[in-house]
Amino acid sequence: MSGVPETWRLMAVVVLGLTVPAFTAARAQTTFPAASPAEPAAVKDDVPDAVTVDQAITLLIKDQMQTDRRFRHSQVVVETSGGVVTLLGTMPTAYALSAALDVARKTPGVVDVQSYLRLLGSSPQAPMPP
Repeated sequence: MSGVPETWRLMAVVVLGLTVPAFTAARAQTTFPAASPAEPAAVKDDVPDAVTVDQAITLLIKDQMQTDRRFRHSQVVVETSGGVVTLLGTMPTAYALSAALDVARKTPGVVDVQSYLRLLGSSPQAPMPP
């Protein structure tokens, strides 16, 4: 997966709970000490905030689109807020446009996908974001 630092991919794996064989095997070998009764549970630190989850979703979608040949002549901006993914830009074919929507919809953590994608050479009257 070119173009995306390994630490960001691992963050996406941790935040979204994705399983990657090598990562899962490494995590299975790690042991964590049990908390003593005197220590309060750190619940807030264990729950990722919405911004981190949104960044991980955006990263996963961009990474998949960068490595997939169907999108090589596309120009797409991916934004995520509250699990809602917004795709803006141009696609070379209707097939690529449909595939981009599928990639976004199938990404873990995505609640909804809003598309403002246009085909290359399409009318300037095509829908634009508000």
